[in-house]
Amino acid sequence: MMNETKYCVLSIHEPWASLLAHGIKKNETRPRETRWRGIYLIHATANTDITNAELKNPFTGSLILDNNITLYPGHIVGAFRVKSCFKILYEDEEGFEVFNHHLNRFNIDNIELWLGSYCSGKYVWEGTDHRVLRYPIPYKGQQGYYNKYKGDKNKIIFL
Repeated sequence: MMNETKYCVLSIHEPWASLLAHGIKKNETRPRETRWRGIYLIHATANTDITNAELKNPFTGSLILDNNITLYPGHIVGAFRVKSCFKILYEDEEGFEVFNHHLNRFNIDNIELWLGSYCSGKYVWEGTDHRVLRYPIPYKGQQGYYNKYKGDKNKIIFL
């Protein structure tokens, strides 16, 4: 499934990176769209404060604990395939109807709404084929996304 010749890299903070790799967080919301319909390796930024408010929140904390997720800041932790991308628009009643249509079409439930930033003007990167790496790979990168993975592809081994 993920024997790709090209991998892009999406670098995000924990715990969101690991939740995305495990498929608990299905989509990524970003200020910009992506035209890439392929695999993004998920990089957990190194400057993550593991004791941050998101982990102290009972909801997020229970998602991490209940799913036995170990956080690896500064590592590539998994991958997902971007299937589609759409802009969230709901400033008016017509736009809100379009947003509701997307909620139903893309199975965006309350958990997904809580884990993402579904604000008007943002883009939803619809995710599928979420995978976790057997051995997280140390990787340097700032928050954002990059068109090319600059590491050893032989180290990309999924569970």
